[in-house]
Amino acid sequence: YWESRHPDHSCLSELVKKATFFAGLKKYDSSLGKAHKAFGELYYPMRVDVKPSFVIDVSKHYQNKLDAINAYSSQVIRKEKTEVKTLISSPLTIHSIKARDAFYGASIGVEYGEPFVVRTGIRIEDPVKHFESFKNEPGLILDK
Repeated sequence: YWESRHPDHSCLSELVKKATFFAGLKKYDSSLGKAHKAFGELYYPMRVDVKPSFVIDVSKHYQNKLDAINAYSSQVIRKEKTEVKTLISSPLTIHSIKARDAFYGASIGVEYGEPFVVRTGIRIEDPVKHFESFKNEPGLILDK
């Protein structure tokens, strides 16, 4: 996401945006291969309150996410008393991630959700057919 407290994350967001643009130019540098027109970029916001473009149900795989986060023990929840305390090393970090993911999950009627943002519109050819496929899903009410 383009807003982040960590400058590397903001810079990476801008780099991806530029790379997506340049990848679609036919005359940029033919030695790099054929131009590729991407549909756009999906942004994942962290520690920023956003109105997501869509939310993905990750409930079935949520433990995998927590395991991946905990694998970065050099950054997350440092247990050594001599370590410098930071925002990310606080025990509240995992708690806040779970609360956030539960909040976005609840917004679509599931246990945990991951929010994504797109800067451009999302193209749907047939909105009735698209949304009808979700008619039995929690979080979306369709009347016939």
